[in-house]
Amino acid sequence: MKFTSLLNSSLALSPLYADARAGHTLSSYMFVCEDKALLDEAVALFIAYRIAQNGQYVEEIADRVMRNGYVDVRVFPEGDKVKVEDVDRLVNDVYYTPVELDKKFYIINDAHTANEPAQNK
Repeated sequence: MKFTSLLNSSLALSPLYADARAGHTLSSYMFVCEDKALLDEAVALFIAYRIAQNGQYVEEIADRVMRNGYVDVRVFPEGDKVKVEDVDRLVNDVYYTPVELDKKFYIINDAHTANEPAQNK
């Protein structure tokens, strides 16, 4: 993952990932980047640092996150725009307890594409 080396040299991001490693995370984060591939890696790596146990390789976990390999990591939308149906599924899913991890993670890509009814939900 090309982001790992950037992360290690970034003074701005290192504290964020150090908190994730320690399990000291807040309830939500917003990652913004014009490079979609780099953004996907950053989010996957953040989640991987948050859920990694001692002895686990973070890069392998991040790869699994990027492949949608965790039940408790959900990516929205499934199409190219955030629709009301996506928001409905997300809201309904929040009520279920995590199955595989200690927390659930929701990745909402391209939130700016949500139409007004979806934003209001």
